[in-house]
Amino acid sequence: MINVQDLTKKYGKEKGITDFNFHFEKGNVYGLIGPNGAGKTTLIKLLVNFINKDKGSISKNFEDNTRLNNISYMPDFDMLVSGSVKKNIEFFNLTYKDLDLEVLDNILEKFEIEKDGKVKNLSTGKSKAFRFALCVSRKVKVYILDEPFSGIDVITRTDIVENIISVIDIEESVVIVSSHELHDMDQLLDYVLLIDKSHLLITKSVEEIKEEKNESLYTWFIETVKSNKKK
Repeated sequence: MINVQDLTKKYGKEKGITDFNFHFEKGNVYGLIGPNGAGKTTLIKLLVNFINKDKGSISKNFEDNTRLNNISYMPDFDMLVSGSVKKNIEFFNLTYKDLDLEVLDNILEKFEIEKDGKVKNLSTGKSKAFRFALCVSRKVKVYILDEPFSGIDVITRTDIVENIISVIDIEESVVIVSSHELHDMDQLLDYVLLIDKSHLLITKSVEEIKEEKNESLYTWFIETVKSNKKK
């Protein structure tokens, strides 16, 4: 569904992502994992056309002639406008015609987010849950979530994981989740792409990791990154 070849982006002398090659296929949830500053967010911004590449190509077998057309993106920053939750929903609905309001209402109810409430009064967890709800309530081909679990409690994280599984039609979609918070991620991800020092270091299925190492994704990640630092 998305084919990436030799993708490279540099920031002056700093490397964002270097010679990245991968094919994202529908029916899978991919985890972009790696230390902070490894290149995960740079890759995501390239996939959603927020920044220009220096080299390489990104090809998609679906219509993507406008920014975020057929791609639903939850960035790692707060994109909500001031005012009420309802105002944000109305703005989002005008911007994206594929928003499923019934699905959105169900998620908001689960997270106990009131539409009449002010966005500025939402807790960190509820603010992130609201942004998450807006993202996954769209009916698109690709869902990309950048650090959706950062700064939230375990219960909210678990609820978000459960909603990704239950709300998104994964069989017909590509789901890409960037995170360094890997607890409880084993049940969500099909494949992990470990990015370190701007390079794609390892690609493995979560099942393969469990069978080979008999350990959690989190433990495997820590051991692999530590091993790479010694090289």
